[in-house]
Amino acid sequence: MDPITQIITDAYENVKDFTTSFRRDFHPTKNDNTRFRKHDWKPEKRGQALLDKHERQDLIQALAEGAKEEEMAELYGLTVRQVKKMKNNYRDDYKRYKKLFEKEMIEVEKQSTCDPIMLALRALKGRALMHPNGAVFLDGKPSCVKEMMASANMALKKDGKDPIPYPGVHDLPDHGAPGFNV
Repeated sequence: MDPITQIITDAYENVKDFTTSFRRDFHPTKNDNTRFRKHDWKPEKRGQALLDKHERQDLIQALAEGAKEEEMAELYGLTVRQVKKMKNNYRDDYKRYKKLFEKEMIEVEKQSTCDPIMLALRALKGRALMHPNGAVFLDGKPSCVKEMMASANMALKKDGKDPIPYPGVHDLPDHGAPGFNV
């Protein structure tokens, strides 16, 4: 065989091998196992829990109580997608916590509708604050409960609502000063 024919034959064989390997790698047939699948890639932590049991319960409980997924993702060092998936995967726990939270809120609502101090705090819309030790602050200044009740009644009267009955607090005088009996 002359050298020119040999070069052409070798080139043809190389091209033939290249095209068959190209076809096999990038255009797999049905019986070919080298085919790429959607889930071939796996992260290193696949199968491991992202959070331990207690952290996960805290996360699900916070979500059930109305926390935003973005805030929880930032707090626990997760992505928003991971938080959404955890919420979905543990939806039974989420629903249970949600029911408990709603039941607690109903209880709080019942208590606050009966307690005149809580009604006054709600009527003042942030103007009043009651410290756990019993101290009352009205407009940022120390005050007594009777003054707070009188101010709440004044605010309710301005809104056209009934005043809150409280011992020692009577109807407000016309000049708008808080009225109470000492």
